[in-house]
Amino acid sequence: MAAQRIKISKNCIVCGDTTHDYFCTKQGHDLYKCSSCKMLSLYPMPTTTEALYAEDYFNGASLGYGYTDYDENKEPMREVFKDYLDLIERHTQRKGLILDVGAATGFFMVIAEKLGWKTRGVEISKYASNIARKKNLDVINGTITNMNVTDPMFDVVTMWDVLEHMPDPITDLKRACHLLKKDGLIVLNTPDSGSLYANLLGKRWHLIIPPEHINYFNNESIAKVFDMCGFDIVSITRIGKKFTLEYIFLMLFKWLDWRVLRSALSFLRNNKGLGQISIPI
Repeated sequence: MAAQRIKISKNCIVCGDTTHDYFCTKQGHDLYKCSSCKMLSLYPMPTTTEALYAEDYFNGASLGYGYTDYDENKEPMREVFKDYLDLIERHTQRKGLILDVGAATGFFMVIAEKLGWKTRGVEISKYASNIARKKNLDVINGTITNMNVTDPMFDVVTMWDVLEHMPDPITDLKRACHLLKKDGLIVLNTPDSGSLYANLLGKRWHLIIPPEHINYFNNESIAKVFDMCGFDIVSITRIGKKFTLEYIFLMLFKWLDWRVLRSALSFLRNNKGLGQISIPI
């Protein structure tokens, strides 16, 4: 049966086309793919997502998304974040001031500061930003668009696993461009909806997790977005990530909803030594 094609009132944020193909429905949310640039996004798009990122998102994940313990689940990413910082410094040739957008509890900021960077952060979650401030980090609760900053002052803006969560990424990226110094650098990672893995899995791709992920970019669409926001592309590449067994089984359970995975997840939560083993992906 042919895919359902509809006209939506909101243009594609990348190419402006209004013709979209129905892609799938997951957790009660519909996703559509732009017929021109293949940008995949949630429709209707939420105006705000702040309510998603309460305490349970960072500590519990009982609603089926988020983290069992954010700082614990991120621990395997420590060396990966150091690799990110090495990559950044190769381009900047100096250490300066980083704005970390979607700073969460400040895990990345702590690593950057220990390596000689200065940091500021902005985080939509009141819960997570409070934890970050308890670590003596400069993290405000809000979004990059409502930061009380007017002049370009940052050497680097980072967005780690954030862009796919933003209802209005174009506005946020234009704001990031404005806040960067001349020759400043923005660095981010985001799922690639055009990857071989995503295309093979289709609707069963495990990173399709609305309403947490609402925009899904591919290499073509991300390049167009950065161009329209005033950036020059330096590099598009892949750097592997690491996850704890506990987090992997949480993702598998969200993906497949098998009872045996729930039992395995419960076992790993009660056996932290095993659950915190990290796996490169």
